[in-house]
Amino acid sequence: MLGSAKTSGRRGAWSFLAIGLLTVLLVQVAGGALAEPRNPDGQQLELRARSLMAKLQEQYDAMERLTEQINEIGAREAGLVRQLRELERRRDRVEQELAKVQQLLNDQVRSTYMLGPGDLVGDLVTAPDLPEALNRLPLQRSILEARVAALEDVRRSKADLDSVKAQIEDALAAQRRAKQAITDQRARLKTMADQLQATLGGVDPELAAALAAAELFDEGARRASWDAFWAGGAGGRGVLGGAWYLPGAAARKAVAYALAHLGAPYVWGATGPNAFDCSGLTSAAYAAAGVAIPRVSRAQWGAGRHVDLASLIPGDLVFYADNTADPSTIHHVGMYIGRGLMVHAPHTGAVVRVASIWRSGYIGAVRVSQGGRKAGVIPPPPGPPATGPPPTMTTRRPTTTAPPTTRAPATTAPSTTSGTTTTTTVPETTVPSTTAG
Repeated sequence: MLGSAKTSGRRGAWSFLAIGLLTVLLVQVAGGALAEPRNPDGQQLELRARSLMAKLQEQYDAMERLTEQINEIGAREAGLVRQLRELERRRDRVEQELAKVQQLLNDQVRSTYMLGPGDLVGDLVTAPDLPEALNRLPLQRSILEARVAALEDVRRSKADLDSVKAQIEDALAAQRRAKQAITDQRARLKTMADQLQATLGGVDPELAAALAAAELFDEGARRASWDAFWAGGAGGRGVLGGAWYLPGAAARKAVAYALAHLGAPYVWGATGPNAFDCSGLTSAAYAAAGVAIPRVSRAQWGAGRHVDLASLIPGDLVFYADNTADPSTIHHVGMYIGRGLMVHAPHTGAVVRVASIWRSGYIGAVRVSQGGRKAGVIPPPPGPPATGPPPTMTTRRPTTTAPPTTRAPATTAPSTTSGTTTTTTVPETTVPSTTAG
């Protein structure tokens, strides 16, 4: 039984390697076709297509940064709204207490006014003895003073609440102004992106074909680069995490939810179910799996345990930033599905799709839902944490025989290692490799 499983594993590994080699070959052929045009006109055509694509991508990136800022401000605004509502409930309770104390005080004043000081004399006359009569006056006085003190306490509390409420309302107004300012900026950027899209839509068929070929080549090259990078055993660090571990139940449900929404349009601020932005897709996917994570990509960076490239399993969140040394510059997040691929909502004008994670700006990954070991598989003992910067995720196949190691965040648990590199080191996954739409 075990021998059969090993044979099956080897067969699957060899099949995956064959597919990987075929992909590399196809990318090289496509790369040759793009890199070596038949004539100067073809070269100029590719340069024009690349220039348009670079400008459009620049605008998309800028729009995504602003989108995440808007989402972040929106999350803070929602928190302020909740605080404001709680303050209003507290204020209502204080006002009810104030009304009760005020009524007691009014009754006391009215009684004193109607009866006059005679009631106090009557107390002295009807008292059984002089000491008792003298005690009644300070008792009534103390009751009145206590009610006045209670009234003053409530009035001070009400004043404090009014002050806090005013502060919250000022902060909320400031947040709304900031959100509106960013929304206005994003609207301008979207106008520019729409202009570029219109330009692309109006180009001649020859240029449109060159642009489509360049995009297809880039995605294929990213996937081939991933395969080539890990072909040596995760840069000398052993097999991928997916060879030993399975995603947890919540992670599997989150991946299934995201993949079920392939083709849904990207809409900034959307969290589904008919449209998403990047962090809206990941937060909605985990919400569907019963796990609450923050709404914004930068906040999702702290939603779980950090893992390096060698430890990725389906369900992990992968992040991209302007500065890979500074998490505060994170602007995009996707969900890993295996074999170097993620499902994500890329940018305005695109749809939820599957794409390679091998692209510039990769800063790291987070595991929201812990996985488990594969049945009948004993992972190797943990080795030392990976050190050094993340690999340079270019769209060209690495030429070094010893790929660089990956950087693990400070909170990353040690990744697994393997003493040898064999064909059984190929990652396994139940998610099929899908081309980017």
